[in-house]
Amino acid sequence: MGRRPYALQLYTVRDHLAQDVAGTLRRVNEMGYEHVEIAGTHGLTDGEFKGALDAAGLNAISAHMGYEEITGDPRPIVEAAADAGVAWYIVEQDTCARDSLESAAISAAFMAQK
Repeated sequence: MGRRPYALQLYTVRDHLAQDVAGTLRRVNEMGYEHVEIAGTHGLTDGEFKGALDAAGLNAISAHMGYEEITGDPRPIVEAAADAGVAWYIVEQDTCARDSLESAAISAAFMAQK
Protein backbone atom coordinates (compact mmCIF):
# COMPACT_ATOMS: atom_id res chain seq x y z
CA MET A 1 0.00 0.00 0.00
CA GLY A 2 2.32 2.70 -1.14
CA ARG A 3 5.68 3.53 0.27
CA ARG A 4 4.58 4.17 3.82
CA PRO A 5 3.49 1.44 6.21
CA TYR A 6 -0.26 1.63 6.71
CA ALA A 7 -2.12 -0.38 9.30
CA LEU A 8 -5.77 -1.32 9.61
CA GLN A 9 -7.39 -1.09 13.00
CA LEU A 10 -8.97 -4.55 13.29
CA TYR A 11 -11.76 -3.09 15.42
CA THR A 12 -13.04 -1.75 12.10
CA VAL A 13 -13.77 -5.30 10.89
CA ARG A 14 -14.80 -6.75 14.27
CA ASP A 15 -18.15 -8.03 12.97
CA HIS A 16 -16.38 -10.03 10.27
CA LEU A 17 -13.78 -11.29 12.75
CA ALA A 18 -16.60 -12.55 14.96
CA GLN A 19 -17.73 -14.78 12.08
CA ASP A 20 -14.41 -15.89 10.58
CA VAL A 21 -11.07 -14.82 12.05
CA ALA A 22 -8.78 -16.55 9.56
CA GLY A 23 -10.84 -15.59 6.51
CA THR A 24 -11.16 -11.98 7.59
CA LEU A 25 -7.43 -11.64 8.27
CA ARG A 26 -6.67 -13.20 4.88
CA ARG A 27 -9.01 -10.70 3.17
CA VAL A 28 -7.35 -7.81 5.02
CA ASN A 29 -4.00 -8.93 3.62
CA GLU A 30 -5.48 -9.37 0.13
CA MET A 31 -6.61 -5.73 0.27
CA GLY A 32 -2.95 -4.81 0.53
CA TYR A 33 -2.51 -4.38 4.27
CA GLU A 34 0.62 -5.80 5.85
CA HIS A 35 0.16 -4.24 9.30
CA VAL A 36 -2.76 -4.16 11.73
CA GLU A 37 -3.72 -2.80 15.10
CA ILE A 38 -5.22 -5.55 17.22
CA ALA A 39 -8.23 -5.12 19.47
CA GLY A 40 -8.77 -8.42 21.23
CA THR A 41 -8.26 -11.96 19.98
CA HIS A 42 -11.85 -12.71 18.97
CA GLY A 43 -12.26 -15.92 20.93
CA LEU A 44 -8.80 -17.30 20.19
CA THR A 45 -5.94 -17.67 22.63
CA ASP A 46 -3.12 -15.17 22.25
CA GLY A 47 -0.99 -17.81 20.54
CA GLU A 48 -3.78 -18.87 18.19
CA PHE A 49 -4.44 -15.29 17.20
CA LYS A 50 -0.75 -14.65 16.58
CA GLY A 51 -0.73 -17.81 14.42
CA ALA A 52 -3.73 -16.53 12.46
CA LEU A 53 -1.97 -13.20 11.88
CA ASP A 54 1.16 -15.00 10.71
CA ALA A 55 -0.81 -17.31 8.41
CA ALA A 56 -2.51 -14.28 6.86
CA GLY A 57 0.81 -12.48 6.37
CA LEU A 58 -0.06 -9.71 8.81
CA ASN A 59 2.09 -7.97 11.39
CA ALA A 60 0.50 -6.48 14.52
CA ILE A 61 2.16 -3.13 15.14
CA SER A 62 -0.14 -1.78 17.83
CA ALA A 63 -2.87 -2.85 20.23
CA HIS A 64 -6.08 -1.01 21.04
CA MET A 65 -7.25 -1.06 24.65
CA GLY A 66 -10.08 0.57 26.50
CA TYR A 67 -9.67 3.22 29.16
CA GLU A 68 -11.18 0.92 31.77
CA GLU A 69 -8.73 -1.85 30.86
CA ILE A 70 -5.65 0.24 31.63
CA THR A 71 -6.98 1.78 34.81
CA GLY A 72 -7.41 -1.68 36.28
CA ASP A 73 -4.60 -4.16 35.81
CA PRO A 74 -3.13 -3.61 32.33
CA ARG A 75 -0.62 -6.47 32.63
CA PRO A 76 -2.72 -9.15 30.88
CA ILE A 77 -3.31 -6.84 27.92
CA VAL A 78 0.31 -5.76 27.73
CA GLU A 79 1.52 -9.37 27.98
CA ALA A 80 -0.90 -10.53 25.28
CA ALA A 81 0.13 -7.70 22.99
CA ALA A 82 3.81 -8.44 23.61
CA ASP A 83 3.17 -12.06 22.62
CA ALA A 84 1.88 -10.73 19.30
CA GLY A 85 5.01 -8.60 18.88
CA VAL A 86 3.28 -5.31 19.62
CA ALA A 87 5.26 -2.40 21.00
CA TRP A 88 2.65 0.38 20.77
CA TYR A 89 -0.58 0.62 22.77
CA ILE A 90 -3.46 2.84 21.71
CA VAL A 91 -5.80 3.87 24.52
CA GLU A 92 -9.33 4.81 23.58
CA GLN A 93 -10.70 7.80 25.39
CA ASP A 94 -14.33 7.91 24.34
CA THR A 95 -15.61 5.69 27.15
CA CYS A 96 -14.30 7.88 29.95
CA ALA A 97 -17.04 10.01 31.51
CA ARG A 98 -14.76 13.07 31.66
CA ASP A 99 -13.82 15.81 29.21
CA SER A 100 -11.69 14.26 26.44
CA LEU A 101 -8.56 16.31 27.20
CA GLU A 102 -8.89 15.62 30.91
CA SER A 103 -9.35 11.94 30.11
CA ALA A 104 -6.23 11.93 27.92
CA ALA A 105 -4.23 13.61 30.70
CA ILE A 106 -5.41 11.03 33.25
CA SER A 107 -4.42 8.18 30.93
CA ALA A 108 -1.00 9.68 30.27
CA ALA A 109 -0.35 10.15 33.99
CA PHE A 110 -1.49 6.61 34.74
CA MET A 111 0.69 5.03 32.03
CA ALA A 112 3.70 7.08 33.17
CA GLN A 113 3.47 5.32 36.53
CA LYS A 114 3.55 1.81 34.99
